[in-house]
Amino acid sequence: MALTKATSNMIEGAQVNVLDYGAVGDGVTDDSSAIQLALNQQGNIYFPDGTYIVKTTLTVKSNTCLFGSKNATIDGSTPTSITNATIFNIVEKEDVTVRGLSFIYDTDVATACSMFTFDGSDRIRIYDNTFTSEDGSTAGNTAAVRIRETVSKGSNDVVISGNYFEGPRLLILTQGGSGQIVKDVIISNNTFSQNSDIAENPNFLDGAVKIDLGTDNVVFSGNTCDGNNKTEGFLQVEETINNVTVTGNVINNCLGYGIFIYGGQTLSPVNNVTIIGNVLSNAGIYVADLGTSSAGEIIISNNVVDGTQNLTSGPTVSGIDCQFGTVANIVISNNIIKNPTGYGIINRYGNVVISNNNIINPVTYGIFNRYGNNNNINNNSINLSGASSSYGIGLRQCTGGLVTGNKVYGVGASINTGIIFLDVERSTVQNNFVDLATATYGVLIDANSNKINVSNNTSSGATPISNSATNSVSNNNVDMDTI
Repeated sequence: MALTKATSNMIEGAQVNVLDYGAVGDGVTDDSSAIQLALNQQGNIYFPDGTYIVKTTLTVKSNTCLFGSKNATIDGSTPTSITNATIFNIVEKEDVTVRGLSFIYDTDVATACSMFTFDGSDRIRIYDNTFTSEDGSTAGNTAAVRIRETVSKGSNDVVISGNYFEGPRLLILTQGGSGQIVKDVIISNNTFSQNSDIAENPNFLDGAVKIDLGTDNVVFSGNTCDGNNKTEGFLQVEETINNVTVTGNVINNCLGYGIFIYGGQTLSPVNNVTIIGNVLSNAGIYVADLGTSSAGEIIISNNVVDGTQNLTSGPTVSGIDCQFGTVANIVISNNIIKNPTGYGIINRYGNVVISNNNIINPVTYGIFNRYGNNNNINNNSINLSGASSSYGIGLRQCTGGLVTGNKVYGVGASINTGIIFLDVERSTVQNNFVDLATATYGVLIDANSNKINVSNNTSSGATPISNSATNSVSNNNVDMDTI
C-alpha cells in the first residue's frame, strides 16, 4: 500500500490550513506571503494556534471564511507596505465570513491601518472575534472594521456580532458617499471598550462606532460600550443617513455623549432614527444640526440616562440634548433621566413632543425649550429636590407651545421657579401641578411674553402665578399655605 504524506489540513480537518502554505505563527516571522497563498485558494481558511505577523496588505476572494482555533492571533500592528490603509482588503466581493480569531491592528499616526476594509462588498459576516489596538494615537478613519462603497457599488447585508473591540477612538466605520450607499447593517451583541491607557480625546466628531455618510438601514442593538472616560461620543450617526435603530445597548463612561445624531460637516439630512430602550451611565444623548430638506423623524423613548453629573472631565452635558436645528419631528417620551450635569432635556427644534419623561435632580432646568415652535410638553414628572436645581420647565423665544399635565415638585434649597416663560407668545399652560415649597415663583411669565393662556393649574411658591396684562389667567388653584 502506498503511503500518502499527511498535511496539516488533513490533521485539522480544515479545507485550507495556512501552515500548509508556509505560515509559521511564531510571533516573529512575517507570514504575509504564506497567508496570501492560502487566501488565494478560497474557501475555508484555517489558522491553528499561534501568532501570525502580517506586514503587508492581504486580499480576500468571494466565498471565503477565515476562522481559527482558540489561540490564533493575526498581528497587523507593524505594517511596512499597505494598500488602502488596511491589512485585509476586500473589494467588491461576496460572502466573506470572519469568525473566532484575534486581531491586533495599528492606529499610530505614522503607520495607521485598519484590520478589515470591505469596499463594495455583500453578505459580510464578522462573528466572535477579538480586535485590539494598543497604540495611543489615531489617524483619520482607521478602525478595526470599515464597511464602505466603491464608485460603482455599495456594500450590503452586513452582520457584526459577538465580537470584542478595544482600541483608541474609532472601532467600526460604515461609510458610503460617492453616489453609492452602505445598507442593511446589523451591529449586535458586541463589547466595545476605549483603550484605558490612551490620552483623552474630547472631540465629539470622533465617535467610537461611526455610522457615516451614505448609510441606510442600520440596527445597533444589544451592545455593551465603555468609553473609559476617553471619548466624547461613542455611537455617532452622521450625514446622509436613513433608518437607524439604536436599541437595548448599555453605554458607559463617555466624556460627554454616548449617542450622537448629527448632520455632519456638510449638514446632510439624517432621517428616521429610533433610540429606544438603552441604558446610559455617565453619557448623554445628543441630536444636532440634522441638515436641511426632509431631515428629522427622531424617536427617543424608554431610555435610562443616569449620572452625567458624575463625569470626571469633558464638557457639561445634558441628559437629552436636541440643538441647533430647524427641520425635525422629534418625539422624546418615557425616558428616565437622573442627575444630568446641565439640563434634563433641552430642545431647539420645532414640532417636538416631550412627554411622560421622569427627570430627577437636573442642575439647571428639567426641560428647556428655546426657539422651537409648536412644541408639546406634556405629562412629564420633574423632581427638583437636588440642592442645585433651579427650574422645572422653561420656554424661551418661541411660540405656539402647549405645556400640560406636567408635575414639578421638590424641596431643593436653590429652586427658583416651577414653569417659566421668557419672551414667549401664543402658548398654553394648563392642568399642571407645581408643588415647590421653597420656590420664588410657581409659574412665572416675564414682561416680554404675551398671549399666554394659564388655566386649571395647581401651583405653589412665594408667588404662585406671575403674569402681565397681555395674558389670560383663569381657574387656577393656588396653595394658600405658601403665600
